[in-house]
Amino acid sequence: MKQEEISEEMVSDAGKLEMDAFKPKPPSRTVGKNTESSSIVENEV
Repeated sequence: MKQEEISEEMVSDAGKLEMDAFKPKPPSRTVGKNTESSSIVENEV
């Protein structure tokens, strides 16, 4: 029983990771860099 439960949890976690990878969402790091760069450009102008 324990082994089956663990295997099911691992599969569900892998499925979530795959779904997140395929979801078209912008990474927070990229968004932060874009925001910082745009603000710097505005300050320079």
